[in-house]
Amino acid sequence: PGKVRLTVSGSGVHIVRITIPLMPKGELKEALRWEIKGHLPVSIESVQTDFHILHEFVEKGVKKLEVIAVACPHHLIDRVLSIAKGAGLKPTHLDIGAFAFWNVLLAFDGLGKEEVVALVDLGAEKTGVHLFKDGILQFSREITPAGADITRAIMEGIESEEEPYLLYQRAEKIKEEMGIPDKAFQERIDNKTINLSKIPFFVRPVLERLAAEIKRSLDYYRNQFHVERIDRLLLTGGGANLKNITAYLADELRLPVEEFCPFRDLLYDPKKMDEQAVQNLDPMSPMLTIATGVALPALKRIELLPAKEPLWSRLRMDKWVPVVSPLITLLVFSWIFWDMNTREAAIRKERDVKVEKVKTLEMLQSKLKLLKQKRSR
Repeated sequence: PGKVRLTVSGSGVHIVRITIPLMPKGELKEALRWEIKGHLPVSIESVQTDFHILHEFVEKGVKKLEVIAVACPHHLIDRVLSIAKGAGLKPTHLDIGAFAFWNVLLAFDGLGKEEVVALVDLGAEKTGVHLFKDGILQFSREITPAGADITRAIMEGIESEEEPYLLYQRAEKIKEEMGIPDKAFQERIDNKTINLSKIPFFVRPVLERLAAEIKRSLDYYRNQFHVERIDRLLLTGGGANLKNITAYLADELRLPVEEFCPFRDLLYDPKKMDEQAVQNLDPMSPMLTIATGVALPALKRIELLPAKEPLWSRLRMDKWVPVVSPLITLLVFSWIFWDMNTREAAIRKERDVKVEKVKTLEMLQSKLKLLKQKRSR
């Protein structure tokens, strides 16, 4: 009870594909730390690293490995573990979001060979852009704006003096009902059904920035990886439920866009879940994509949980040495004194035994001498 698998994310997480000579796994992690060092804007000591082996190949007679190396700042890991501890949870696995999406796509979508798929995770505070080719994670990036930016734009268009929290909740409800402002929504405004005429003008720039950032990420991937086409784009995360978002992004990005809902293909026991319960799960499916991926058996995984340190390495030796050293010295001298006393007592006992034996021998020798004298007479 209380055991969880978690993911860590943030702009400080770096994913790098590296080719390295074949070597034992025990040496590989340390070698990769030096290889990835040149790709990081921070010191290698400030990050936790791990890797996933993609495949082994031979180049010019030399066996090599292609791996995906991940570096995550310690402060991001500490923040996640601190939140888990505060909630009374015990993390058993700490992965990154990109690998969780990779697992869920392999399990539910079936990434096709030679197919390039973009997965866009529309979250509340960030938007993740992940690209896969030939079933392998190629590129991952986090951008803004995100869902909360649309909500804040709606708040600016509402003429109200409500408390910020209540205003935010109201804006969230409007966002859910409105989605991407379309012609029908504009007609409702013109008919004075609701007095929210400013909202589309505040929301539109946020949506345009979102589409532009996604397009910039896709263009960067095309240029860096020399890819001519992206076959399809999948939307997931809470923002994927936004009305008209798939059509809007498909028009802006000139790509086929569809909502990715892993629960649609999920098998369930009809004795435990009725059809209505399954239908209620469907809108939540995009929001739980990353949770589904990290809960699956580890097809592709990265482990960022810090290794458990031995007790003595966790102790503050600089604090305890001044206190413990005199005690250890006293114990050593006490043991030496006790050992010397024990040895002295043993030697004395042995001496006494030998003295008694000598006395016995002397007495026997005297008797033997008397017997010889008597025999002579």
